[in-house]
Formats: sequence, structure tokens, C-alpha cells
Amino acid sequence: MGRCEAYAQNNPPLASFIDGIANGTGYSLVLLTIAFFRELLGFGSVFGIAVLGKNLVRWVIMIMPPGAFFVLGLLIWATKLYLPANGNGKMSSAGGGQ
Repeated sequence: MGRCEAYAQNNPPLASFIDGIANGTGYSLVLLTIAFFRELLGFGSVFGIAVLGKNLVRWVIMIMPPGAFFVLGLLIWATKLYLPANGNGKMSSAGGGQ
């Protein structure tokens, strides 16, 4: 929220609106990705439909709160692994951040 508020104070309303929508969409996609992998590995299903079969050993840790941290850590690791870094050694920003 602090980042969005700081951006909105220094930019016109339309750009701030688009920035807010983009940030909300990105956050929603991260939450949905985490939830997808937790349900898949914890229950063996997606949207309540069994996809991994009855013989799969369920990862009980994935349906508990620490499972979200494990999936988030793997998601951050994969993002850093596959997104190129800019000249400063920092990840490049899709939005052209400062």
C-alpha cells in the first residue's frame, strides 16, 4: 500500500489507477499460484477434482500455513532464476520502476 500511495502522489490519476489495477492483478496472480500448488500437492486435486490419483502420498505440510511460505519461497527462487538481471545486478522491472 505504501508503494501505491507514493506512486499516486507523484503521478496523474489515470496512471495511478492503472498502476493500482496492475499491482492488484499481480498480487492476485501470486495468491492464485500459491493456492494452486498448495491444493495440488496437499490434496491431489484442482478445484475439488482429483488429478493426481489415489496412490499419491499427500504432503500434509502444504495444507498447513507453513506450506504457503514454502511455495512462496520456491516462487521467488524460480522468478530470480528465470528473469534476467539488469546491469546493476538487480532484477529488471516490467513496469520500468525507478
